[in-house]
Amino acid sequence: DDDNDDNNDEITQAYRKVLIETFTGKNCGYDPDAHKIANELAAAYPGRVFPINIHCGGFSPTSYPNMNTTDGTEMMNAFNVSGFPSGNINRNSASAIGRNQWNSETYNQLSQIAEVNVSGGVVINPLDRVAEITVDLEYISNSNYNTNYLTVMMLQDSIWGSQSGGSTNPEQYVNGQYCHMHVLRDIITPTWGDAVSPTTAGTHITKTYIYEIPEIIGDPNGVDVDLNNIYFLAFVTETYQDTPTRPVLNVDKLELVNDNENPECDAPTDLTYYIDEFDYNNVTLSWTAPAGADSANVTYGIYSTSTSMTPLYHGISETSYTIEDLTAGN
Repeated sequence: DDDNDDNNDEITQAYRKVLIETFTGKNCGYDPDAHKIANELAAAYPGRVFPINIHCGGFSPTSYPNMNTTDGTEMMNAFNVSGFPSGNINRNSASAIGRNQWNSETYNQLSQIAEVNVSGGVVINPLDRVAEITVDLEYISNSNYNTNYLTVMMLQDSIWGSQSGGSTNPEQYVNGQYCHMHVLRDIITPTWGDAVSPTTAGTHITKTYIYEIPEIIGDPNGVDVDLNNIYFLAFVTETYQDTPTRPVLNVDKLELVNDNENPECDAPTDLTYYIDEFDYNNVTLSWTAPAGADSANVTYGIYSTSTSMTPLYHGISETSYTIEDLTAGN
């Protein structure tokens, strides 16, 4: 879902944040040095530099932990990755560049004014593993193109496994095992992003995604998706240049709220239904909000016994909902 709103409110101009996409593999002995460089840049500029480790290619076998993704392979091919490690700094070049250039390219990007501010949040229900992802874009100045592209990625920290040359990054190497960080697990949008427009100064765009988080990603020898170690990044790219969208105009980490950290509330009561006498294929469900519920912050899901713990409808903010186009016996 999306919502566009042109407004004339003054928006704070901000400097560009930086996305570092590292193409990596656990059988490449030079890769831990690249991880270390990206980590140091993120530590030097907290909240402004965001590393991603994309496991792909011949140095990334499918033995456990298999951290490869189809998205990662597509990105590797699109950016002409010919050596490992290599990476993109805000996708500012057509091909991935060596780690010896990352510092200077990062400093250059950090000094530029961003066309758009990116923010948002993610609410996860741990029972059904459904994430409601909201991304807000505020354009401070006009983009060079009428349409930009929004990408949302899920990353995971603390995946333990082998890593050639792991001891050269001692902060992530313990007893012969390597703690893999910032690992790309999935892209919620299309690989190269969802189209967003208009992209003129003063435009506010909100996009919402409902995403069911898999239990395991990777085949064979997949890795559990640990809800306690995942997070989401959102970034806006300018336009298609050959296969990929680039460069990155801005990026940010989405605020994560896990429902199991919130106190339990009572269940809704007085569930009733109404069938339209002129259209038997539509049914409206109504209910009473739990006592003391904050109506501004409460949402509901509608479940069916035939779908186990996966809700049919998510993020309902009202206390009624019409289900349309039902079939006989449903």
